[in-house]
Amino acid sequence: MIKAEDIYLKCPISFQKILFNISAHKKNKQKLQKDFHLKLRELEKSQFYSFPDLQALQLEKLKFMINHAYNDVPYYRSVFDEKKLKPSDIKTLEDINKIPILTRNQVKNNLPSLVAKNIPKNQRLLRNTSGTTGSPMYFFVDKKSYSVNCAYTWRYWNWAGINFGDSRITLQGRRIVHHSRIKPPFWIYNKWDKQLFFSTYHLSEELMSYFVNKIFEFGPQAIEAYPSAIYVLAKYMDDNNIRHKIKAVFTSSETLYPIQREVIERVFQCKIYDKYGLSEMFFVATECEQHKGLHFNMEYAITQLLNQQNELVAPGTEGRIICTGLENFSMPLIRYDTGDIGEALPDKCSCGRNFPLLAPVTTKVEDQLLTPEGRYISGSLLTFPFKPMKNIIKSQIIQESLENIKIKIVKNNFYNQEDSKILLEGLRKCLGRSMNISLEFVEDIERTKNGKYRWVISHVHRKMDFSKDNV
Repeated sequence: MIKAEDIYLKCPISFQKILFNISAHKKNKQKLQKDFHLKLRELEKSQFYSFPDLQALQLEKLKFMINHAYNDVPYYRSVFDEKKLKPSDIKTLEDINKIPILTRNQVKNNLPSLVAKNIPKNQRLLRNTSGTTGSPMYFFVDKKSYSVNCAYTWRYWNWAGINFGDSRITLQGRRIVHHSRIKPPFWIYNKWDKQLFFSTYHLSEELMSYFVNKIFEFGPQAIEAYPSAIYVLAKYMDDNNIRHKIKAVFTSSETLYPIQREVIERVFQCKIYDKYGLSEMFFVATECEQHKGLHFNMEYAITQLLNQQNELVAPGTEGRIICTGLENFSMPLIRYDTGDIGEALPDKCSCGRNFPLLAPVTTKVEDQLLTPEGRYISGSLLTFPFKPMKNIIKSQIIQESLENIKIKIVKNNFYNQEDSKILLEGLRKCLGRSMNISLEFVEDIERTKNGKYRWVISHVHRKMDFSKDNV
């Protein structure tokens, strides 16, 4: 079946600009509803609450969410009844520990029963995770989540001194021009947000100068990007002694390595503001202007760090990141195991906010692949071909040489040849036609000692390989 995105990518650039801005205008209207302005005012005030007041706010929102989940979400009604729990049993924040942890597999296996019965279909949206474990998870969010997330975004951006009307460049996963394009433009302008989208799929040595020239021409106040994508661009500029001062760089979706931060901040002569979140739990923690760690957004989620015995760990000790969302009512995620490992910091930030601090989360290492044409492809971009793959349990991408990629797949009983065809076509759109891609079906994929496994592994030495720079 031909997708709207495929039609868009085959259109002339002039027509793509029109289609892109029609879509951008629609999303901009959804984000900037009255809910956005109300939420932003709330968040601007609550960020300076005392810690007890923040905990009181969390408890109020938690009780409301628990009542909603018990009364309107079949999965939680069943869990509560099985444990002989009632919403009234959740009297304190510590009482949340009475509720069992929710795993990713449980979400995937119980999707229909996790959806709130009282939320009309036209008021919720189906979304999916990026699939960095190789198998995306589907979930529902409130339709107003656009405006809610936008409010958290703007509070976070305000910490960096970014204001309404400031221009920015975005270097993330959206395919905005066809991957086979060899001449500029490799970008599309969103006039509604003063936002220039760069094609992350065209970051090659040969094309990098076009991007640099466009940065100087456009003059952004900020850049939001995958760390690996902005690092490739910054490394090129650094190697050529090019500098361009902006207000801030915002990174998310991947691990931000120290060497990346160092080069990016040097080139753009500003600080990086990192964010930790997931598709299904978007604003867990964000970095403020003091850069001492990432602040837990306590209004957005209750975040626990637990050991393997499901006990809270002390600050300075690594633990599994368990989150309870306080904003999404279409599909509540209560004590959701994110699959990440993090460490709370013992120090209080000097910025005046009383949110506790999280050390940078470094447990999802996503390598870049290098194509024969010299394009750098980040792990986040490689998740897109896997999004429609409902019959893949696990997968792993291994680049064995410049021209050869092997995909290890743990499939379920419904996997068929059509799945292979769709996956290979998606990967070729991402990596190009010159890459040899083979599929290997395996019983399981070996995990690392911390219980996880690397989704992307590259055995190809690359000029810009930051893992060779003593990260």
